[in-house]
Amino acid sequence: MNTKNYQIEPPPKDNDKLFRVVYVIDVDGKDERTAAENAWEMMQAKDSFAPVLVVIDGDGRQTKLDLSEYVEFNKVTTGFVVQKYRKNDDGRFRCIEQEFVAGDEVQFENLKGEPIEQPEHEYQPFNMATLSIGE
Repeated sequence: MNTKNYQIEPPPKDNDKLFRVVYVIDVDGKDERTAAENAWEMMQAKDSFAPVLVVIDGDGRQTKLDLSEYVEFNKVTTGFVVQKYRKNDDGRFRCIEQEFVAGDEVQFENLKGEPIEQPEHEYQPFNMATLSIGE
């Protein structure tokens, strides 16, 4: 296996708010250009994962950041589901309505499942749909 050591220089020191951010991704492609285009597509995809980045300051200090810990989180709400059933023409009970009733217990976690402090976020209602299976 042929390996090379790539050296990434820090940004110019004339601006203390300038950082060099390194994003590394392995991508398939028939050639260099196709691989670059595939990487660009992946970076813009709505369903892409938050990347792990290396940030280099003007002094060359490197900080590795996993953005999934900062830009996405899971809110786990404990509660219960109330389902309303009605007998249909065949004499079988069918769920016609359901509702999630949230409890007081809420936990926040990063995408790795580790607990985090509650981030500032907008309230999202619990919308549940009734399945139309077996009508």
